[in-house]
Amino acid sequence: MTIGPEDKYIGKRVARWRDIAGMTQQQLADQVGYTREYISMIENGHKAITKRSLLIDLAKALRVSVTDLIAMPYEAHSREDMLALSIAAGVRAALDSDVDGVTVTSEELAEQATNVIAARMVCDNERLATLLPAAISQARAAAYDTREELSLAGLDALVKVCVYGSFVLKTTGNMDLSMRMAERARLAADRLGDPVHIAAAQQALAQSLMASGLRERALRMSIFGISLVQSQLSDPAALAWFGLLHMQAGLCAASLGRAEEANAHLDEAAQAATEARGGHGWGDEFTPANVQLWKVGVALENGEPGQAVQAARLVDPIQLRSPQRVTRLHIDRGRGLYHAGEHDKAIEEFQLAYATAPTEVRHRASVREITGELVRTARRNAGSPALRDLAVKVGVDPASTG
Repeated sequence: MTIGPEDKYIGKRVARWRDIAGMTQQQLADQVGYTREYISMIENGHKAITKRSLLIDLAKALRVSVTDLIAMPYEAHSREDMLALSIAAGVRAALDSDVDGVTVTSEELAEQATNVIAARMVCDNERLATLLPAAISQARAAAYDTREELSLAGLDALVKVCVYGSFVLKTTGNMDLSMRMAERARLAADRLGDPVHIAAAQQALAQSLMASGLRERALRMSIFGISLVQSQLSDPAALAWFGLLHMQAGLCAASLGRAEEANAHLDEAAQAATEARGGHGWGDEFTPANVQLWKVGVALENGEPGQAVQAARLVDPIQLRSPQRVTRLHIDRGRGLYHAGEHDKAIEEFQLAYATAPTEVRHRASVREITGELVRTARRNAGSPALRDLAVKVGVDPASTG
């Protein structure tokens, strides 16, 4: 595998954009509420950027996008990267191509949507590269069929494949395409007129907006989605999206520095999770264990790594039903342990995450940032074998010292 140039870490990009903007380190520090010394450490690669709020604030101060700082999607240096590129290319073609005649039944459309959701939850990008574009094309065709039953089935499938496709594309750094998929899901959901489908699309929109740095709007989207299903909580699907949207709202609020509001949303989600009764036809997890997992992420965003580590210990991995959720647990545990100074344990968690879902880890900017910082602050080639191995896996030069 070819290792990408080490000057691609976020701090180097911050320095480059700051120079272009004609700003001093002190001026940038004043705008984001940190010290000049802290900004210097970021730019020198000795302080990893792992909080969404700091990344967003830096982008805003520099008048660039979040994707300008994280430079995603990454260039292809591995099979996982190639699969991510393949998914994006296939989705673009499926969205932009002319709609052909319908060649599937309502039952087949439902099965395709179920298969896309299942592939997403097990992080099977190889299957998604084939399944997702085909499902989009066929759902689009059916959605505009003159037969009402087939049109409704097409709209249902289109919402589902676009929501979960949006989640996939956000993870791989295709922010524009993720947003486009979320917006397409919302248009289809509006045509369908079902509050549950609209709420699901709101979740996809909120996640894409959050990833792009639009925190306030993401929070509003989440809260609006909650309001749509609040009166229908006897429906398991409505209850699930109600809880998932509260968790998303909690993360958005935490990124805005509103810890009390964030915790209130998580409390609502936790209460709803105790009333959930398993499957709801969409495939995403809404369980007490998943709510606890989101508490880890919110604690990290609140700047409470110790609390994040403690919260992570309360998550029972056996109760997480999908590899995607297990991977997220290992990543967030690793982030918390890194901030707590337990670097070897953090590396172990990232290695476990990679073993479960390589693409999910390789395309996480926070993992790459932490790995890069640990490599750069070690003496040349003196990092542990586990660190050097992790660096190769996530695309960081294991011999770099900054």
